Amino acid sequence: MSMALLPPPEDFDEVSYLIAYPEIYDAVTRGVIGSGWQHFALHGWKEGRWAGLKNTVNPYTGLPTPPPHLRFRVHGSLNLPGFVNNLDSVKTVAANMLQAGCCTAHGRVLDFGCGCGHIIAPFAVMNPNCIVYGSDVDEEAIRWCRRNLYPVARFVANEPMPPLPFEDDFFDFIYGISVFSHLPEDMQFAWLAELKRVLRPDGCIWVTVHGENHLRGYFAQFRGEWERKGFVYNATFATEGLPEFYRSAFHSEPYIRANWSRYFEIVEIKKCGWGGEVSGQDTVLARKVTKPTGGSS
Repeated sequence: MSMALLPPPEDFDEVSYLIAYPEIYDAVTRGVIGSGWQHFALHGWKEGRWAGLKNTVNPYTGLPTPPPHLRFRVHGSLNLPGFVNNLDSVKTVAANMLQAGCCTAHGRVLDFGCGCGHIIAPFAVMNPNCIVYGSDVDEEAIRWCRRNLYPVARFVANEPMPPLPFEDDFFDFIYGISVFSHLPEDMQFAWLAELKRVLRPDGCIWVTVHGENHLRGYFAQFRGEWERKGFVYNATFATEGLPEFYRSAFHSEPYIRANWSRYFEIVEIKKCGWGGEVSGQDTVLARKVTKPTGGSS
């Protein structure tokens, strides 16, 4: 799953980079590092050293990075190195796809709620044998993806409610990062049914949700609802640029097993499986099982 260093893009100015950072110029002249581009690809972008780049690109995908306001909608920060430094997260998605065993060469994968391409771009580059699609309710983000990420994936804008513009049983694997963590209950169930429709039999979905650790800051206010139902919605403010319904939802494991099992077989739920123990979201891996018709049980 490692990614080889790409050659520098045409708009990277090696001389400007070395002039801007004399200590890197010195390291290159002494042979400590091969070039300014090598330094940028390995270290510089993490350190915020963007001199020499007329247009900001991800050094590992060679693809453009989105403008700040689109990054903020999906990442919650304007920090560009933090947005780009996500290869471990992408590997987590790919590892769950492999664990599920439901995507072979040329299998179809959907990033449901792809936003401006935070995960889908490096995922597609790291998994070139997959045919990757992205969908999102954010039409501005989808327009940006179509213009800038078209070499690696295909993109569609979806409405707040189903359907998606895909045939039944179309995808082998679907992942959705921080989507069900923001939907009201009726929309959640509608989209679970729709994802089941477009997923092939024995295909899997892997999604993240806000678990109990995320609810702690609101626990006094929503304790009764949480203990009674295991699901809480609308505990935070809306996100600028996204629909009004896009708030925050919190799921308990018993709630997911009781309600989502109407649509999928729950394979695994991991506490803080996405993003670490402190602020991570829980993850749900589930499989579409087609029950046999006829015969005795």
